[in-house]
Amino acid sequence: MLQQQLGEKYSYTCQVSGPGLTSATVNHPTHILVQLTDCSGRPYSLPLNVTAQLELVLKATPTNTPEATPICLPVVTVTEETMPTSRSPWSKKPSSQYKVSYTPVSRGQHKLHVQVNDREINGSPFTLTVYPDPRQLGHPVRTVTGLDQPYGMVFNSHQEMIVSERRGHRLSIFDIRGQEIRTFGSHGDSPDQMEHPTGIATDDTHNIYVSSEHKLQKFTSRV
Repeated sequence: MLQQQLGEKYSYTCQVSGPGLTSATVNHPTHILVQLTDCSGRPYSLPLNVTAQLELVLKATPTNTPEATPICLPVVTVTEETMPTSRSPWSKKPSSQYKVSYTPVSRGQHKLHVQVNDREINGSPFTLTVYPDPRQLGHPVRTVTGLDQPYGMVFNSHQEMIVSERRGHRLSIFDIRGQEIRTFGSHGDSPDQMEHPTGIATDDTHNIYVSSEHKLQKFTSRV
C-alpha cells in the first residue's frame, strides 16, 4: 500500500493496493484499487480522473538497441459508483474508491503507470511480471503418430528430428514439420540391424550414434 499527498487545495492521501501491482496473467483481467482518505484515515470523495498504462519492457539484442522499448497499452478505468458510458468514457462522479482494470496481452516484465488527475502517484511506475496463461500451457502444437514405442530423440544440424523406436527396432527421421523422411534398421544382430534401440546422438559430420540392447552403433545420417 502506497500513499501520496496529491494536492495543496485538498488534504487527502492516495492509497494503491491489489495483486495487479506486482503480477498478472496473460489474457486474464486483473485489478488494482485506488482509494482516497483524509488525514484521519476516513474515506474522502473527490471527482478524480484515474488512468493507467501498461508498458512492456523488451530486452535489447543488438548493442545499439535501447535497453527497453515501451509499448503503452491504454487500460479501462471505472469508478465504484458509475460504469462508463459511450458518451462519457470516464466517470467524474465523486468517489473515494477507483478500480483500475487491465488485461495484459503479452508475458514478461512490465511497468504499470498509474496517474491521478494527470499526476503519477508515488511509486509509479510499478514493476510487475506477467505470467503465461495456464490454460495454454501444455497445449499440443504438433503430434507425430505411427511410432512403435519411441524412446530417444535428437535434432541434427539439418533440423531433422531422429527418433529411436525401441519396439520397432529402427530409427525414423522427420523434417521440421513432423513429416517422415525415411526409416532404417530392423531386428537382428547384423551390423545394420538393431535390438531395442534407446539412446541416440549425432555429431558435426551428421553421423548418428545409437545404443542398442548389447551394442553401440554408428550410422551416416544422409543417403
